[in-house]
Amino acid sequence: MTTLKKQLGNMQRERAMGLENNKHLKIIDPAANDDFIARRLEAISKLAQKIRRITSLPDQARFASQLVDALAHCRISDDSKAWVTEALVKAAPSFEDDGNKDNELGILLVLACGDAIDVAATAASAPSMEFLAQAALSGLQYVSSLNDPQRELLRKDLMGLARSKIQDRGAQARQRQPVPTPVTSENCAAAATIMASNAKWDREEIDLLWWVVTDWSVVGDVRVSTLDAEPACVVSAIETSGLFAGPASQAHRNIATRHVGRLAEEQTPKEFASGSVEARTWARHALQNGIEDISRYPAILPALSIATLTDDQVWEALPASITAGAPLTIADWCRRLVDEIELLSRLGRSIVLTPAR
Repeated sequence: MTTLKKQLGNMQRERAMGLENNKHLKIIDPAANDDFIARRLEAISKLAQKIRRITSLPDQARFASQLVDALAHCRISDDSKAWVTEALVKAAPSFEDDGNKDNELGILLVLACGDAIDVAATAASAPSMEFLAQAALSGLQYVSSLNDPQRELLRKDLMGLARSKIQDRGAQARQRQPVPTPVTSENCAAAATIMASNAKWDREEIDLLWWVVTDWSVVGDVRVSTLDAEPACVVSAIETSGLFAGPASQAHRNIATRHVGRLAEEQTPKEFASGSVEARTWARHALQNGIEDISRYPAILPALSIATLTDDQVWEALPASITAGAPLTIADWCRRLVDEIELLSRLGRSIVLTPAR
């Protein structure tokens, strides 16, 4: 017992900055003893190490989707189940999956993801989990508050952790670097790199300013200010995102919502989906390079899934990751689209900024 308590204390100190795993393990068993917790913490640590080896962005997107399903919809995929079970059996040999352990396995998967995101952000040698944090935040923000207060607390804690790892990226990326002076043969290569980087951000500012001044939607071939709220929301999110040279900051989201920011009325996902058919046509045209990814990862790209619905798709047949979202204002739908398009862009899917008709 002394050894178990020592292990438990070490794991608690290691996790002091991330999720409170001990507290969240009570979701599985409110009366869990030290042995139960220590063995689950060991399994979580092993799983986190595996997660940090997921370096492909498409694989991180798939994993984030599974994470959202595990926490929000109490579903765990077969491959994730096998993954967690293997780690848990090594830590707790007496564990047996009797077919009713999805809740426990899903919670362990979520906590391991939190560990992976937290450690990767603080260890210089660890591969980046920034995209995973961004994708997980996208999916978890979308779902409505969970009925189980303990699971809802875990959702909020994981969102807070993910948000802390990616906040201010947009503003930090756009900070201009000073060009060394005088430029000499020794520093000319570095100076050229810095000037090219600064010029990229200058070009972005000019393009966005021109978009605002002209008030013109390239995709819709119409003045943005003349559109109703929903089509204005969709084309603004798409077209400003197409001009961004890096991650969106709050200022960039404000530009995207300039035509819809004052509308306070909320729309459910179904109401947002039943809006402008023309806007969905524009969205499918502009995002044609990413349609397969949108359908592949609806849990982390739900607003894009709605914005690109075809006329023959039946709402009731869509997955819960799309239909179970909370009501949002049009401005919040617009911000969601901006953030999801950034995920899509990071997956290598470019936006088509040409007229849809």
